Formats: sequence, structure tokens, C-alpha cells
Amino acid sequence: MATLRDPAGLSLLLRKLGRMHSGLGVEERHFDDLRGALFWTLKTSLGTAFTPSLDRAWASLYEIMSREMIAALRAP
Repeated sequence: MATLRDPAGLSLLLRKLGRMHSGLGVEERHFDDLRGALFWTLKTSLGTAFTPSLDRAWASLYEIMSREMIAALRAP
């Protein structure tokens, strides 16, 4: 099972998801919109519980996820 404790497995899973999303018409530019929607949802849902450290943790995770998926979108 791919988890944060299994970076290689997580990378494989995210690249597979990227390829699947490519077939659905997802483009690289969509990841910025998704990031905005995700962070808006986290901030408005969690309120003061969405601390700066939680923000940084989610930002780091989203960077990893989007980087892997975008790499798969770019692949021939």
C-alpha cells in the first residue's frame, strides 16, 4: 500500500493517477486551481485549527503529489 512511509510506492501510485487523469482531459494548469480549492476548503472548514504548521504540511504534501502527477501528464 502506497503511503508517505513508502515514497517509491506513493510515486508509482501518483504517476498512475496522473496518467489516468490525463485521459480525462486534466491539464497541468488545473493543479493550481485544485490547490486553491483544497486550501480554501481546509482553511474554511478547520478555522483556527488550520495552523501555520498544518498549512506547511499540506503544502509539502500537495507539492509532492502534484509534481508526480504532472510528470506523468508530461510523459509521452
